[in-house]
Amino acid sequence: MEERKRGMKKVLVHNEFKTLLEKESTILSRENFRIFGATTAEEMMKIHRSERVDLVIADYHMKEMRGDTFCSAIRGNDALKTVSIIVICPRNKTVIEKCRASGANAVVIRPIDAEELLRRAAALLNVPRRKSLRGVIKITVNAVFQNDSFFSGSLNISTSGMLLETDRMLSQGDRLTCSFVLDRKTTVTGEIVRKEEKGPALYQYGVRFIGLDSKTRAEIEEFIKIQ
Repeated sequence: MEERKRGMKKVLVHNEFKTLLEKESTILSRENFRIFGATTAEEMMKIHRSERVDLVIADYHMKEMRGDTFCSAIRGNDALKTVSIIVICPRNKTVIEKCRASGANAVVIRPIDAEELLRRAAALLNVPRRKSLRGVIKITVNAVFQNDSFFSGSLNISTSGMLLETDRMLSQGDRLTCSFVLDRKTTVTGEIVRKEEKGPALYQYGVRFIGLDSKTRAEIEEFIKIQ
């Protein structure tokens, strides 16, 4: 009860994903979060009964109980059902539909995109992303789309993505290979998630990074701190 009064939020996560959420750079590393780990569905249920957590991140293939069955069990219990649930599951249409039908608030597909998982968790916990994690910059980006290379300017960057400005016509959902220089030449894969027309033959695109490796993530974070 005291933790609730202090604004403490509790997250219960399958142990496979616990290290990911405890990384120093994540939104859940702040002092007003407490993260619990468990390996089996029975352990997760026991912890939730005791702690009344705010968010559960479960795996579809848990010991003793599948993720959709676990969701249904929580949603069917009046004392436990008021909790947000994310289920990590394989890219299988039937499995995804089962998880959603059982009451999961969100489904994240394997292989896990760490940024997507953290965005979903932040949204369900009503946690704003820190402004300091995005740096305003002016760098030149060499982008490749469908084997066609073109140059673009980037207006900002974070570990989740960047804002590109170019005269090239692209569409939401298009995937790009972007190369740019911070301390070294860096190449990342990104997907356009937002498009805005800024003038005649000038567009801005919100690009979400896909599968960013730990070394590149650390370099972007360090670059932003310096800026």
